[in-house]
Amino acid sequence: MVTREELSAEIKKADEEGKLVIGAERVIKELRKKNIAKVYTSSNPRKELADEVRRNCRITGISYEAVEWPNDELGVICKKPFNISILGILK
Repeated sequence: MVTREELSAEIKKADEEGKLVIGAERVIKELRKKNIAKVYTSSNPRKELADEVRRNCRITGISYEAVEWPNDELGVICKKPFNISILGILK
């Protein structure tokens, strides 16, 4: 399980490099193109979205991790003024 500090550092680095993908639709789109290196979901995403993302990760062999924080806290970690349920990091 990734710590909050590790996740925050990884998100900050990805954001600075322009490799942060926020939102289920964008993450799923990039997953299908196999452009994503890693996917994170909050502890409380919508079940249908989480299942679809997990299935796509399994099919493409991309790393998937459900973090222990809810979507509002994941938004704070990403320094965004909105909730984030699913985010990805591009290759």
